[in-house]
Amino acid sequence: MLTKKIGIVGCGNMARGILSGVISCKLVNPKSIFVYDSARKASGAFKSKFGVQAAPDARSVFQRTDVVLLAVKPQNLSDALKGLRESKVRARWLITILAGVPRSKVSLFLPKTVRVVRAMPNLGATVGASYTALCGSDRRAVALAGKIFEACGTVTFVSESKMDLVTVLGGSGPAYFFLLMEILAEQGIKCGLSKKVAETLAVQTAWGAAMLASVSRSASPSMLRRAVTSKGGTTEAAVRCMETMGIRKIFGEAIRRGLKRARQLGRRS
Repeated sequence: MLTKKIGIVGCGNMARGILSGVISCKLVNPKSIFVYDSARKASGAFKSKFGVQAAPDARSVFQRTDVVLLAVKPQNLSDALKGLRESKVRARWLITILAGVPRSKVSLFLPKTVRVVRAMPNLGATVGASYTALCGSDRRAVALAGKIFEACGTVTFVSESKMDLVTVLGGSGPAYFFLLMEILAEQGIKCGLSKKVAETLAVQTAWGAAMLASVSRSASPSMLRRAVTSKGGTTEAAVRCMETMGIRKIFGEAIRRGLKRARQLGRRS
């Protein structure tokens, strides 16, 4: 268990996922966690669900804790940290999960004593299955962030120049798989399955495929796909159709647009 007090500014879905992972692993005592959101109902909901402390404002979070997780929307960065630059605070480290916003920009709003780590987890943190990328120049700060996110899943370290790409692939990634599950279920229902059967089939198939890919260390996803695709079979017919209709091109363009948006968010924050 960490002896540090943790603060959270921004009580959205991602912060909820991270907090779920941290508390489930008993990494931090809930009473040592202080949260704030400009929407008081959101921080109140965190207090009720997790047994954490609700702070009256962001400055109070920085004054009561050692490390702060910044989990607001990129466009709300300046509002969230307004007035902190000249303040005396207890917090020595800040972990930002803001898409597209570099550490240097976040630091402009903070006292010079606060070191910044940039992280990009995903919603898998809720069930201890996030993939989190970290970058930072302060070794102690990065190590502390690593301990926090290891409670939520797998951690890796990348250069900041790769963080926007990790954001689009990993941070946004669960949505792509949810979309595929949604499409499979829709087609099942359209072709005669009940909603319950179709959705269970889609989710269980996705879970099984992910588990298989996870334990098959020597086999890449491409190799596993080929193993399932028997020559002249149903899988080959379906996959060939997707390839012919440009599924790779669609995903390629989607990733490029996500990257473009990440960079826009960084400039506008």
